[in-house]
Amino acid sequence: MIDTISIYELFKLYQNKEINVIDVRQKEKFEEYHIPGSISYPGYLSVKKKHELLCKDKTYYVVDYNDEFAEDICIDLNRSGYNAIRVFGGIKKWKGDFK
Repeated sequence: MIDTISIYELFKLYQNKEINVIDVRQKEKFEEYHIPGSISYPGYLSVKKKHELLCKDKTYYVVDYNDEFAEDICIDLNRSGYNAIRVFGGIKKWKGDFK
């Protein structure tokens, strides 16, 4: 079982400290709007290929549009030795500003 937080809990964390958010939506959607400071890793294969760009001593919060891919990506990242937390609710429920 993977760790999961709600998009609302992520928003509260985001307001109080620097966090690492991975946005797995398609590049075009990310460019339209995203959580400020988030990393764009569009699609499941993209994240798998970019493992080497991540740090194993950081926690990553994985968000997508509506919970389609975040869980699978978190499972894969955690199996590879990373600390990934699934964000439930998707970016469509984000309460903060977008970039």
